Amino acid sequence: MWKLLGSLVSSFLLLRDLFGYLIPGLVFAAMIVPSFGLVPWAHGAFPEIDRWWWLVILLIACYVAGHVLVAIAFTAYGVVDKLRGRKPPDDDAELQFYRYLYPHLFIDADRRGTVLILRIGVPVALLAGPWRLPLPAEIGQLKYVIAAIGAFMLYNGYRGVLHVARHRAATIQAAQWAREHGLPPFKWTGE
Repeated sequence: MWKLLGSLVSSFLLLRDLFGYLIPGLVFAAMIVPSFGLVPWAHGAFPEIDRWWWLVILLIACYVAGHVLVAIAFTAYGVVDKLRGRKPPDDDAELQFYRYLYPHLFIDADRRGTVLILRIGVPVALLAGPWRLPLPAEIGQLKYVIAAIGAFMLYNGYRGVLHVARHRAATIQAAQWAREHGLPPFKWTGE
């Protein structure tokens, strides 16, 4: 059972990394890489085997860029919260305790958290990336449209942060009720 659980957790974390960090990084790279000419295999400059290494390097760079984009969004949201006098929830220990007892209750909260990371990483990419897009003059104003979409999505992502926090608090409350009503904790042995 532990092996299955470890496999599921590993798969979930991989999905979180793919959707939450790699995709925003790829969106950002798709806008800036062409302007720098950083795709050496497109010009046949490297042998076949090197193309795969460049792809690995690009994916790692996109993954790291995704982390930076999400960190920028969370920093911006933290500044907004500070200006509005909002304090972050102080329920981490309680969250971990109830996640251990009733992990099945937290599946949806974890899914929403993963989607949230995607929802806040992509807007920062859309705000930061279009300025380097090599667009013809006829459609050069498209950069402003892309940035406006990013700004709207960033605002919407802030609303999502609040929604995920409320959903997490409700899930903790459901776990508390389950414990108060004597529902048995999840049996890690599978019995």
